[in-house]
Amino acid sequence: MALTGGDVLLERSADGRVAYLTLSHGKYTVVTWQMRQLVADRFAEIDADKDIRVVVVRSDGEHFTSGGDIAGFMEVDPIDFTDLGHNVTAPARSTKPVIAAIDGYCFGVGLEMVLSCDIRLATPRSQFALPEMNLGMIPGSGGTQRLSRLIGLSRAKFHIMTATRIQAQQALDWGIVAELHDDRDALYAAVEQLAAKMANFSPPPSGPRRRCSTRASTRRSTPASTWSGRPTRCCARRTTSPRASRRSARSASRSSPGAEPPRAQTIQGRSLVKAAPFAYVRPADLDDVLDELSGGDGKVLAGGQSLVPVLAMRLGRPATLVDVTAVEELHGYGASAGGLRIGAAVRQRTVERSAEARAVPLLGLALPFVGHRELRSRGTVCGSLAHADPAAELPAVACCVGAKIEVAGPGGRRTLGAREFFVGAMTTAVTPEDVVVAAEFPVAAPGEGFGFAEIARRHGDFALAGVATAVTVSEDGAVTDARLTGFGISDRPAFREVTDLVRAAADADDVERELRGGAAELAAELVDTGGDTHGSTGYRRRLFGVLAARELAKGLRRARGSRASGRP
Repeated sequence: MALTGGDVLLERSADGRVAYLTLSHGKYTVVTWQMRQLVADRFAEIDADKDIRVVVVRSDGEHFTSGGDIAGFMEVDPIDFTDLGHNVTAPARSTKPVIAAIDGYCFGVGLEMVLSCDIRLATPRSQFALPEMNLGMIPGSGGTQRLSRLIGLSRAKFHIMTATRIQAQQALDWGIVAELHDDRDALYAAVEQLAAKMANFSPPPSGPRRRCSTRASTRRSTPASTWSGRPTRCCARRTTSPRASRRSARSASRSSPGAEPPRAQTIQGRSLVKAAPFAYVRPADLDDVLDELSGGDGKVLAGGQSLVPVLAMRLGRPATLVDVTAVEELHGYGASAGGLRIGAAVRQRTVERSAEARAVPLLGLALPFVGHRELRSRGTVCGSLAHADPAAELPAVACCVGAKIEVAGPGGRRTLGAREFFVGAMTTAVTPEDVVVAAEFPVAAPGEGFGFAEIARRHGDFALAGVATAVTVSEDGAVTDARLTGFGISDRPAFREVTDLVRAAADADDVERELRGGAAELAAELVDTGGDTHGSTGYRRRLFGVLAARELAKGLRRARGSRASGRP
């Protein structure tokens, strides 16, 4: 079948600090759709391995790659093309520096892949091109933008629109490659030496440092003048206002109940405050938080990324905002007897970047889809759960893995399963006098595999439809458990056990294709949200069915790989 074939091999150096990804598919290394997906999977595995510091991408064919299997791509479901620019550009999102070793042809999807790498080395016989125009197509995996940043817009347009090849020396002069080496042996020796050198750096040149240098060279700066002189919009008066009084020795300042409501700040007669008036307190311990919430007219503030817009639109009018970020207990984060415990004040970005989160792979798959990086730097995991937006990612993850949510209230503490925690749109089992203390996600074990995908109009938007999957296999590879949770398709995360469905398709040559019929029936059952301007109910059912089949197949493949390797 044209969609399948080829492989992406992952090997490690003797000391485990350098990962070698090898594209393998014959003399010309034609990239199939299966290989594109494997690139993303391999990089996910690499990023989860804290010992790996540098990645090398190469090919075992006579040429690096002559491009993609166009005939095979024509068989791809149109919805799957949403991954077109995502899978092969995984090097750009990796937390590790990536070196591309190029010998021979580097065309089409191959060039788009190496352009997303950090450093490119080649041989004099190498040639570079985006020849899609010969087929009446435009490169679709980010190559047009990355090439124009490297060599300039005019040159990029010329080579893209005329499908003209760039010879190795010209690529060196224009900065597409950093060095040329005489032949493949010399190239691989130089790459190995460079990778070893970079792996020895302390700390390794990865993470924030790598992202900073990449963005600095590829993004336009925002003029300072566009930021200066902007008045700050506030939702309440400062707590040092004369109208504020000390409520208790253990609580922060709060507006006096009998005082005149705070007036909106103005500049040139224009109001800058959109929220209704409220009092603000910042207790130092959990008992004080519960005291402040005891009247039922307070609202917990942790990250504020969901609450503040609600206040600004006056969809919510709490009498008091109770800021819980000063409560030390709520910042707890780490492994516990029941799994990975995440306190109510722990930021999403903290979890996304932490080594501890690798024990819960589904969290790592889902968090990059939650809003934007800036929002995740303020928003909290428990805040997203408590907000209970039907289209949010983290509630679906919690339901899929069977997370436990600890809640404190007037009657003491209690623990709720995620599937009983969500009771409707923006509605949970938490009362106005309760506060979420922490969420506990079970850690993965060998033989478990996960999948996550969503379709949104733009990255960071709430999903039109999405799915989280988990599959468990026994030592002989048989499916023992499979489950999924849909989001964006109902008034709450839609959980289903699908063990029989996955087990029946597990031995098929194309598991995803075999699953599509059952997934379509499941979509007809689960998707009950009404249509809107972004998509009808039927459209969402179509999205969910395709995503469910794809991610269940991925979960099965990863579960078998996990079982074979003996690690999650």
